[in-house]
Amino acid sequence: MAPFADTIALNRIDNHTVEVVHKKGKNEILNERWVRSEDRQTLTIIQKEKNSRKTGSNNILVYEKAE
Repeated sequence: MAPFADTIALNRIDNHTVEVVHKKGKNEILNERWVRSEDRQTLTIIQKEKNSRKTGSNNILVYEKAE
C-alpha cells in the first residue's frame, strides 16, 4: 500500500491497460493508467496527481525491459 493513500482501486480496462485510483479518505489524490505494450517490453505509466487545492502534477513514466 502506498504510504500517502488509504485505499487503492485497480480496474482492468483491457489486456494491456489498468486504471489505478489512490484515495486518502474520500479524496482522490492520484490517478494512474498503466499500459503494457503488446510485445511486453515496455510499461508506460501516466499519472495525474491532485493536491488539496485541486491542482497537481502530471507525469509520464516509461519502463523498458532489460535483457
